[in-house]
Amino acid sequence: MSKQLITTKIVNLGWKEAFYIAAAKSIGEQVLTRFIGNGTVNSGGAKLLLAQGVKSMIGGNAGNIISVALTVDGTEDIVRGMFSGQLGSVAGMFGGGGGGSQNTI
Repeated sequence: MSKQLITTKIVNLGWKEAFYIAAAKSIGEQVLTRFIGNGTVNSGGAKLLLAQGVKSMIGGNAGNIISVALTVDGTEDIVRGMFSGQLGSVAGMFGGGGGGSQNTI
């Protein structure tokens, strides 16, 4: 499963779709932060899994746009989490720092 997740290609889209992706990322990030957090390794992983599900369930151009938005946001969260100290020695090379927004229930 992890190899498939890493090697899966999402889509090939143009400029118009890029603006749709940016809008979907912005809106999705605001909505999902309340439920799974933002800027953490965990929130990034959840968004990547959600992206795969959306691509499978919705399909078509809309599914591709939402899937790409979630993939970009999810990978951004993982990278931010890595640089903020969530993965120990990786973040230590860059001075650690603050974490993302974690949702505590």
